[in-house]
Amino acid sequence: MTIAVAIKVSDGIVLAADSATTIPLSETSRQIYNNGNKIVNLHKDLPIGVMTWRAGNIGAASMSSIFKDFRDTWTGQGVTPMLEWTVESIATDLAEYMYDSRATSEGVAHGGTAVAGWSREANSSCLYVLDNESETVSCVIPESEPAQVMSWGQPDTISRLLNGFSLGMADLMVNRFGVPEDELQQALSILASELSNNKEHGSVCLVPR
Repeated sequence: MTIAVAIKVSDGIVLAADSATTIPLSETSRQIYNNGNKIVNLHKDLPIGVMTWRAGNIGAASMSSIFKDFRDTWTGQGVTPMLEWTVESIATDLAEYMYDSRATSEGVAHGGTAVAGWSREANSSCLYVLDNESETVSCVIPESEPAQVMSWGQPDTISRLLNGFSLGMADLMVNRFGVPEDELQQALSILASELSNNKEHGSVCLVPR
């Protein structure tokens, strides 16, 4: 199980992930390691970090090794804090490195990579996601966003923690309770707000088995 979380606050973006990594040994067997490193800093002098989920390796190399190899290649080109660079350009370079230079004939396992940090001279942080299946790069937390929480891998756990309900609640509200599609997001926001208010006031709901 992989849980990867990004939390944007005023001072930057916090990245957090579990450490379980699954490495396929053959078509029928796999090995699970509990000390995988899914978060890597790309430059010791720059506020840029990467985080991965689901894809534990490319060929025989772990994703952390891939990121460190990219870091060596990238910093070897003379990248310094004084040069022009952006989080978007780094994410694009990493995508090219992963999908063109390091991918095997089978491609890269489904999952993704987040590249987060502060672009040079930016007023706020941002986060880009590399999607391994489509091999695309997209901005999911822009600089204009003041605060946000996003999760990948198995985000249902985070939804239950933050919102008080599973991600499956959307389908339940539409298919079971008849909430119109165009009113779904508003309904979910109201539900999350009500649950949050109940927590603040200490109310408890007991559901019998």
